[in-house]
Parts: sequence; structure tokens; C-alpha cells
Amino acid sequence: MGSYGIRPGMHEFLESMSQIGYELVIFTAATQDYADWVIDQIDPNHLIHYRLYRQHALPWGPIFVKDLSRLGRDLDRTLIIDNVQENFMLQPHNGIFIWTWYDDLHDAALAALTPMLGELLATRVTVPERSEEHTSELQS
Repeated sequence: MGSYGIRPGMHEFLESMSQIGYELVIFTAATQDYADWVIDQIDPNHLIHYRLYRQHALPWGPIFVKDLSRLGRDLDRTLIIDNVQENFMLQPHNGIFIWTWYDDLHDAALAALTPMLGELLATRVTVPERSEEHTSELQS
């Protein structure tokens, strides 16, 4: 048995992202047995479609880096939300950084992400479009 905390708004975030059409995947550096136990507890409605674990990440010194190509999805339409920036160093334009959560019951980070993620889906922007815009800005 172990323990875990649930970030405020997590259930609403999963529900909202699922309803607007995101495919939800958990990619964790945790071991599979522990991760499955936690995910089974926090996702009783099975909104999370797929799970990847430590064995799917790449050892990189003291951390495990998450390679989004392991998902087998179109990387132009794939995002990673993570509290460790190194986890999206292989696909830096796909990453959205979120502050680490410990126990702040007033944390609203997931609620703050919801409108932006909804807009990204509605406008159907792709990662290369964001990357090209960013590159153009750097060259100007």
C-alpha cells in the first residue's frame, strides 16, 4: 500500500479534456505496478486511454526522459504536460510545463490550462505551425 495526493481539479480536467476530444495518455517515470494502482484509483471512469511507464522512458542520467515517439501518434498533434522540462527535451515544441504540485489545496494550474487546450483543439493548430512561428520570430 502507498499513498498519493490528487491535484485540485484533476477529475474535472480529465473529464473536460475527454469531452472535448483529447486522447488522454499517462506517461510516467513511475514503475508500472505503482502507476497502475494510482491510475486505477483516480480514473474509475477509464478516461485515460493508454499508459506508459518507466520502462517506456529513456534513462538519462538520474532521470527518465519521455520520448513521445514511443506513443506511435502523429507528433504534430501530440502534447505533453509535465512538471519536469527535461521530459520533453526530445520534442521541445510539444511540451507544456506545469509547476510541481505538492499539497496546495488552492492550486488552479489544471483549470488554467483547460481554456488554452480547448482553443488548441478548436483551432486545430499543429506543433510545426507553432514551431515555424517561433522560428520566424527568432529570425526577425
